[in-house]
Amino acid sequence: MKTLRTAATVLAGLSLATAPVLTACSQSTQGSGSSSSATSDSSSDSTTGKAKDKDGNDKKTSASDAASSQTDRSAKPAPSDSQEATGSITGLTFAIPKDWADLKNLDPSEKEAVARTMGLDSTALDQQTSAFDIFYRATEPDGSGFYNNVNLASQTLLLTSTPSEFDITSLLTQQSATLKEYSTKQTANGEAAVGTYTMQANGKTVEGTVIMVPTSQPAAGYANYATIYVSASSADEAEQITGTILDTIH
Repeated sequence: MKTLRTAATVLAGLSLATAPVLTACSQSTQGSGSSSSATSDSSSDSTTGKAKDKDGNDKKTSASDAASSQTDRSAKPAPSDSQEATGSITGLTFAIPKDWADLKNLDPSEKEAVARTMGLDSTALDQQTSAFDIFYRATEPDGSGFYNNVNLASQTLLLTSTPSEFDITSLLTQQSATLKEYSTKQTANGEAAVGTYTMQANGKTVEGTVIMVPTSQPAAGYANYATIYVSASSADEAEQITGTILDTIH
């Protein structure tokens, strides 16, 4: 078995790998935006009250406890207005809007055109997407020039418990983002940690959601956690996208 690492010791490295996701998908002439808000109520069973230890600190839920508390939850089918994206490294599959483009699989002319909207060339775009197992974005920007997008980091973390509020805060702080709300959500793969955040980018206040979810059902107290970022131009849009991901991920 590979060496176990706790969230506190690995999130710093992960944040360096995933930092571009928070600013990558605005047009170069516009302010960048990042995603939005909390998961929708329809997505899964929410843990609304965080357990505390005797000192009043958040208690971590072990991966095995998270698995045993789950009542055979299955992933929902992808909605009709969506497509499924699958990561070749993490093995995760979830639904995203149907008309979004896969930035990791573009023909040369498409890649160059997309890169220009990000102030990059095609080589730089390849470098930026190389850290991700999934990198999809909307084909058209909103009125502010922002392209809604979803990114799944290739790097996973072998952990013994669901990442805590402290872990998510640490990850976001290193990317100059501020946690708004932490929660846990049940998925077909086990308990996910979900953090909504805000950040300043090019003079704008942008919003986002980070999801840390097991790549499969935890076993023997261990689980590999993958990190997903949802970015949208409004909190409502990001909430809807995030809810669909949590509903359909498997």
